[in-house]
Amino acid sequence: MSLDEILTLVILMAMITGAVIVINLIERQPIALVRRTQQPIDLRSFVRQIMFLLDILALTFGLILLAAALLKPDILGDVNELEAWVSSLAAILTGAVGIALLSPDVRQRIAVLFPPPPQNRETPPVPSLPDWTLQPKPQATPLFPQILNYYTEGMTSDSSLPPLPAVRVAEDRRPSSRARVGFRPDSIVHLTALYICLYGLGLQVITFALGGGLTGLAETYENGLGIADLLANFIPLVVLSLFGVGLGTRRNWAQVRERLGLYWPGKRGAMIALALVVALFIFVITLGAIWMALVSEKTYEEQTKASDALAESVNSIWLALLVAATAAIGEEMAFRGALQPVFGLWPTAIIFTLSHAQYTLTPAWLIILGVAVAFGWLRDRYGTGAAMITHFFYNFIPLALSVAMPEEVLGLIFLLFR
Repeated sequence: MSLDEILTLVILMAMITGAVIVINLIERQPIALVRRTQQPIDLRSFVRQIMFLLDILALTFGLILLAAALLKPDILGDVNELEAWVSSLAAILTGAVGIALLSPDVRQRIAVLFPPPPQNRETPPVPSLPDWTLQPKPQATPLFPQILNYYTEGMTSDSSLPPLPAVRVAEDRRPSSRARVGFRPDSIVHLTALYICLYGLGLQVITFALGGGLTGLAETYENGLGIADLLANFIPLVVLSLFGVGLGTRRNWAQVRERLGLYWPGKRGAMIALALVVALFIFVITLGAIWMALVSEKTYEEQTKASDALAESVNSIWLALLVAATAAIGEEMAFRGALQPVFGLWPTAIIFTLSHAQYTLTPAWLIILGVAVAFGWLRDRYGTGAAMITHFFYNFIPLALSVAMPEEVLGLIFLLFR
């Protein structure tokens, strides 16, 4: 990445992070600005107006690009007609869907696609311990009353005895109900999350089309991956995840950790996470073999050129380790940690699949969807930490093999790479 690109990314991230923090403050306690005319301005309504302006800009960009493709294709320069059409339609669709999401009725209707908020958000009470005092139960008849009275003389059944400490048996798996927050149509934070996903995917389609598709994407990967490129993907995911769930505004650090599922899954959870790595390799290799059997060799090479180039750009074990770690931590915090408790397993898995541009419009999307569902299942059962373990080894093992034996395993790397 160039210095200008890094500076642009930093400024953009600062703006988005600041907006997310303000929106969480509004969610915590609805407040209003007061004009000079003493008329209050609802900040929730103000945020929705800004979103509406963003939608109008997206629609305008799409219409201008569409008009240029229809009337004066010469002014498009290196962009061909198909790329212009795809980009314009993506921008128009993004703006139109964004406007629709601003309607409370629309959000109420699409809420059926997402899990509802739990009715009772309180932690279930700890079961009481059995009474270990020697005082007989009122309804019970002692077998030897004289002997029992001798040993219990002077003991009382009131609260004068010190209460026994509550003991909670450590569970190897957190209850899955804690992982579900549910989608609330009236929440400005959940609306913002929808917008971030919508515009993130829309911008990816536009960039993919204008950049030359899989061929252009492969050319960018041929330049190699640097630490700046990895951090440019890693830091936004982590920052938006932490502040998106309300760090410092609606939740403290302990509550944020619980909300994101950032806890050790326990011995059983860790073993299942590692076993799932093997199962996913078998799953991916099986579907990959079916894929290769159904398409021609030329089509297969065209569909995998971007993922091949991405795998080849990792040329050392240390870089493979860094790629696997940043992807596992950043993506799991964002998708499984922050989004899945709100949107549910399957919608989050679909968003995760669509966000991987190197597999665009190829059968690999189905493979990544299956992998995403597996990560989501782990998050619900054992927390985000377990999903990070599986994601890391799912990335690192094939990348390490590609560094050690590039010729022998290159045909599998594009499938196993995450």
